[in-house]
Amino acid sequence: MTDSAENKYPGNLEDTDGRRWLALDIGDVRTGVAVSDESGALASPMTTIKAKTKELLLDAFAEAIRKFEYESGDYFKKANGEADQELWRRVGDMDSKPVKEMYAGLVIGLPLDQSGVEALRAKKVREWGEFVAEGIGLEAFFFDERYTTQRMLSADREVGRRVADGRKNIDARAAAEILQSFLDARARARDDLSGENDDGGSGENTRGEQ
Repeated sequence: MTDSAENKYPGNLEDTDGRRWLALDIGDVRTGVAVSDESGALASPMTTIKAKTKELLLDAFAEAIRKFEYESGDYFKKANGEADQELWRRVGDMDSKPVKEMYAGLVIGLPLDQSGVEALRAKKVREWGEFVAEGIGLEAFFFDERYTTQRMLSADREVGRRVADGRKNIDARAAAEILQSFLDARARARDDLSGENDDGGSGENTRGEQ
């Protein structure tokens, strides 16, 4: 089941046991990819991939994850034997179990208009996001992406970075901004839930589902 951008508590609030979060900012051609640290507190840009179909996006995303895991060494520290390692070398042929073991979920930026209603592109983003999430064996969490690019460029100007430089790798940076907002909201929700439980609250309906 997926969470909508309107949910008060985004994502599963259970402890992720050191698993990272992934994020996508899906565009018509370019898609930004981001990843969190193992504490689930800090988001960083991973890469930008080009894909004009959801099938190509899945393949390119799978390859990006494998490259990240290979370069960081995380997967090979946890892999069990050559069979698992070979599996990860083949694009688009990823077993869902090792992915779930290392990642808590996939956050996808959802385009909304200024009033908070899903924009025209939202249908495509939901379709592609669900397809990619299912393909790699993770749950999809859709999260409001409004003003992400504007906030990044504004921050760049405040620190004196040239706009042209700020637009470099902007898709991956946008994905990181979306993921960071998601992680911050999740952390606040966990804090709120902890406070409710400390006060004797039941903590029910914590994900804001209607």
